[in-house]
This record gives sequence, structure tokens and C-alpha cells, in this order.
Amino acid sequence: MDFSIIIMLTVFKRYEVQGFVDRQVMCGYMENEKVSIIVPVYNVEKYLAQCIDSVLGQTYVNWELLLIDDGSSDGSPELCDGYAEKDSRVRVIHQANQGASTARNRGLDEATGTYVMFVDSDDYIASGMVSRMVNVIHDTKTDLVLCGYERFTDTYQDKRSYSETPVTILKNKAEIARLYTKPNTNMFGISIWAKLYRNDVLQDKHVRFDPHISYEEDCQFNIDYFELINNAAVIKEVFYHYRQMDVSLSKGFKRNTFEFLIAGYNRRIGFVKKYAPKTSLNGLHAILLVVVKNTMIKIQKSSLKFTEKIKEHRKVMAYDEVQNIVRVLGKSKNALTRILQYIIPLKSGFVAFVALSMWELYNKLRNRK
Repeated sequence: MDFSIIIMLTVFKRYEVQGFVDRQVMCGYMENEKVSIIVPVYNVEKYLAQCIDSVLGQTYVNWELLLIDDGSSDGSPELCDGYAEKDSRVRVIHQANQGASTARNRGLDEATGTYVMFVDSDDYIASGMVSRMVNVIHDTKTDLVLCGYERFTDTYQDKRSYSETPVTILKNKAEIARLYTKPNTNMFGISIWAKLYRNDVLQDKHVRFDPHISYEEDCQFNIDYFELINNAAVIKEVFYHYRQMDVSLSKGFKRNTFEFLIAGYNRRIGFVKKYAPKTSLNGLHAILLVVVKNTMIKIQKSSLKFTEKIKEHRKVMAYDEVQNIVRVLGKSKNALTRILQYIIPLKSGFVAFVALSMWELYNKLRNRK
């Protein structure tokens, strides 16, 4: 071979390798910058492959996927094991069913990454999500990164972005607290998905999920984390795809869960009052009022007996927090919510039952026209 050709190939190879290294550094591909992606798995065989494939398809390569099989009885365990056999970055942990909080805690105990990301097993993420979020947390030197998300069903899509610019910095806890004050931004504070956490903070202070909480556990976890950090970065891109399950309201009511919703509401109120004391709380009150309405609809449509429905309605209306939001909020634009605002101060489960029954009948007659 001509000597000049050998020299040209050598130079080309050198720059090709250097270019690859440069691209790795630019994209955040550093050996010590592993991202631990934690996915609790429970009987979600139908959607699990799409979730896992979205992680395998990331442009960022330095990650570990922790699949915590929480005692699934469908084909999910075998599906997880099959992926682990094909890719060494996928780790599967099988355990008896203990709930999503315990599964996520197991993932946190096993996580070896510099950063942690949570993905629900029926959701999926865009291919550039991890790379972009790692780059942003590097560039901004912040303690948390949030991205936009899409809420979707088979027939519905709704994209939400908190930031109007490519990157918005929340410079202190007051700005983080204001995530909770508007209905259209509240989910950014409550949800654990669409976020990148620093694992050193999680491990040093042992931030974990409370397994005794069955609702609002995400919110409680986030506020525990928010208390420990100084700032956050929000990116405009919609990277997280959140599947809204089409579960009928008749199957949606569970006893003794409203107390957890109230506890989450009070935790958010306390956080905002502490770090953003001059901020209006009406947004948080309005969100709780929607939760109250949805809970009472679920009670009404449940399979409970007549007397049990009256009892559950009365329990919801008896909370001081529920009575307070009716006193401080103006009348809702939603007709049913406005009706409930008149009824709630009475604390009568029977009146609530009658009103909701009449509302249901009215809608049936209207839909026949």
C-alpha cells in the first residue's frame, strides 16, 4: 500500500476516534455519569415492552435499567428476564407483592448511578430524554431537572410544558414551591416521572417512599427531596409520555384513601407557606375542590350500598380542609362543582347522594336528546 495512503488512514482514524470522544463528552457520556432508571413492574405485560424499548432506544448509553417485578402474576416477569438476557444494563429484581412504593425503594437501594430517573411501566420516554436532561443538569449545575410530558389515552393527547423557553431555572425553593400553586403546573410538583434526581442527595439523606401511603406518595417523596435542594432546571421539550388509564369511575373508589389526598394537600400547603409565604393558595384550594368532586362522583358510582354511600359522602365533607376551601373559594365555573359548593357546608351525606343522583339523571336525559 502507498505510504501516503497509510498516513491518511492513520490521521483519519485518529480524528474519528477523537471526534467520537468529543461527542461523548458533549452528550454527557462520561463513565461516572450513569443514570439509574427505576421501573416498578406489576401485571403490566400489555405495555411493558414499549416502556423497556423506549429505555433501550436512548441516545445516551450509560444507564442501568432496574426492573422491580413486584410479584406479577402475568407474563411480566418472563418479559423482564428476557430483556435482561439480551442487555447487561438491564437488571431484574423479583420480589413478593408489596406495592409500588416498596418496589421503588428497592430500586433506590440498588441504584448505582450518579442520577436517578423513575418511569412507570405503562409509560414510555422519548429517545433523547436522558441525554438532554443529563446535559442540562451539567450545564446549569442544578439539583433537579424537569421536562414536559404528554398525558394520553387511545383517543386523547394533551401535552404540558412548564417552561416557555428551552431552559428555565428555578433559582430557589420559593420558585420550586410555586409549581404547586396552579392547576396546570401542579403535576410537575407531584409526579416523580419526567424528572432527573441527584442520587447522592437521595442516598445521603435516605430519601425514600413511605410504603404506608397509598395515594400522594409521589408528592411526599418530592417534597422530601425539594427540602434538601437549592434549585432546579425546567426544559421545554416534551419527553415523557404518561398513559392515562381508562378506568371507569365505578371501579375507581377505594375506602380510606381520601385521608392520603388530604395529607398530600396539607404537605403542599405547608411547603408553599414556608418558602413562598406571600403566594396565593387559591390554586391549591381549587385543585382540592376538583379532587373532592371526583371522589364524590366515584362514591356515587361505586358498588357500595345506599347507606354506605351516604356515610362516605359525609366523611369527605366533614374534613376541615374541605369546609375551608368552600368558604374561601369563589363559585366554580363547573356546574356540578358549584352545586357541591352549596351542599358541602351542610355535611349531609343524604343531600349529597340526592343531588348527585339528580345530576346523573339530568345527564342521562340530556344525552338522549
